[in-house]
Amino acid sequence: MKGYWKEERRSRSVLIKNTDHKEMGYKTGDIVKQDAKGNLFFIGRSDETIKYSGYRIDLNEIEMAIRDIGSIKDVAIITLPDALVENIIIAFIIIASIHYELSEKDINIRLKEILPHYMIPQKIIFLESFPLNSSGKIDKTQMKLIAETIINNTH
Repeated sequence: MKGYWKEERRSRSVLIKNTDHKEMGYKTGDIVKQDAKGNLFFIGRSDETIKYSGYRIDLNEIEMAIRDIGSIKDVAIITLPDALVENIIIAFIIIASIHYELSEKDINIRLKEILPHYMIPQKIIFLESFPLNSSGKIDKTQMKLIAETIINNTH
């Protein structure tokens, strides 16, 4: 790609020099590692986009849909690798009030009204607070361990 037609600023924002400096490359958001032979290996994504059963999904869209349900204080979405569908989607939810009853079934019913089937989380986990890392950010690595433990204990 040489750039966007008559949009020089937009082109500069998405094009980067390749390592060989012979041509420009497009920033896809994929994180890759290059070996000594020049082969590229996919590591992950720099944004919150995943593939699920052939569909590209922005996890932020799922978070926004869950927030719109109401009585939700906070939500975080993680994924776990899965051989069949590439990733499974897990929603961690903090309810706004301990006096409000909201079940996984309630959330799924609401999400089915506003999201396509492939964007519905396969598991919803309720927490009182999110685990945080030393920087005070949500510790998604810890959340993956929690999700794996819960999923393994239900099988």
